[in-house]
Amino acid sequence: MPNKPFNPLADIASILGSIAQRLPDLPKLPELPTSAERPSPPQTYHASEPNPVGPRVDVLDPLMIEQMETEQKRQAKQGLVPFIYE
Repeated sequence: MPNKPFNPLADIASILGSIAQRLPDLPKLPELPTSAERPSPPQTYHASEPNPVGPRVDVLDPLMIEQMETEQKRQAKQGLVPFIYE
């Protein structure tokens, strides 16, 4: 019987394969919700209104547009590439 060439990667792969075959099967994943059961997307609020949900705002709000333009001008003054909020 001829000697097999030394191949440590194949030896490691065969050891890991035999270990994996002895492991129990993974549990079945839970069913994903249907579109009727999914929650509705969060609402957006104007920046001038108090937001009970979090930091989501309407970027078409005039106050937000003004803040974005101010920030772009500040970035351009510093020599940075202005971030486009679109």
